[in-house]
Amino acid sequence: MAKKIKVKHEPTAEEKAAEEAKKAEEAAKAAAGIQDEFQAKGFELVEWMQERQSLILGLIGLIVTCGLAYGVYTVVQRSRNTDASAALAGALDVVNAEITDAPPSGDEPTFKSAEERAKVAKERLQQVRGEHGGTGAATLAQLYLGHVALSQGDHVGAAQAYQDFLAETSASDPLRFAGLAGLATALDGKGDRKGAIAKLDELVNLPDTIDEDAALLELGRLHQAEGNSTAARAALERIGKDFPESSLKSRAEQRLAALGPAPVGAGTPAPDGPPKLDVQLTPPAPSATP
Repeated sequence: MAKKIKVKHEPTAEEKAAEEAKKAEEAAKAAAGIQDEFQAKGFELVEWMQERQSLILGLIGLIVTCGLAYGVYTVVQRSRNTDASAALAGALDVVNAEITDAPPSGDEPTFKSAEERAKVAKERLQQVRGEHGGTGAATLAQLYLGHVALSQGDHVGAAQAYQDFLAETSASDPLRFAGLAGLATALDGKGDRKGAIAKLDELVNLPDTIDEDAALLELGRLHQAEGNSTAARAALERIGKDFPESSLKSRAEQRLAALGPAPVGAGTPAPDGPPKLDVQLTPPAPSATP
């Protein structure tokens, strides 16, 4: 008896579209099922991300910047830090690893979730710290510990990591701005606006600061949230004056418009008491009528 051969059915374009529509409907139902439980927090998170978009994008850029600066650290100390540099390079491969369900296709690590990647990255960075303390690689590992914690919403852990990084660097360190930006974001995330403002003030006063316009935009938002419209306006106006080509200029102008016009005579102390009469004025002529 001949064996029946099963022919694999290839779905048509219509069938594929129907399957995609079904998946979308199922996803919508699943989202609706948990909406009541997480709606308040979800809206709060979206608003938080939108308000801090410029600085968060700047911090994402710091990862690239820090990678370049890492090369400076390793070249300068390469003669005695070969092992440390290799260890940090491996840890950074984990930090930047792809999130996918597909199995690894080469030497590059992959992870199925951001949480799993963050856990392993933290372990590898702490290993660099423990085995190569006192090296440039260990210092950069501390900075990346802050990045990893911040990416997971751990503002307390991120703040501590950035503080430890800043404690290890000098005032002239080329990566100090990265620690200050990260610390400001972490402090704001855990509700310490005044602390965040202090760190951003320090950042924008550093020489040759990267992403200073983003820091100024964030300063404007924080000052406005604190009710200090004068300081908010000053920070936002600096973007147009100091960074006329900045992509954030339009956003700064929008926020300035929302603040309204500056008070007339702002910055000039009000006079004490009612205005005095000008004693030089000529008195009126006496009436001709007796």
